[in-house]
Amino acid sequence: MRFGMNYQDPGADHYEQKYRERVVKGLHRR
Repeated sequence: MRFGMNYQDPGADHYEQKYRERVVKGLHRR
């Protein structure tokens, strides 16, 4: 939890999580 990013939209964190999951899947797909 980053208090500094608290001002940012709550959807940003969710988007980042989805992006990370996609990257992990891509690595496993290799």
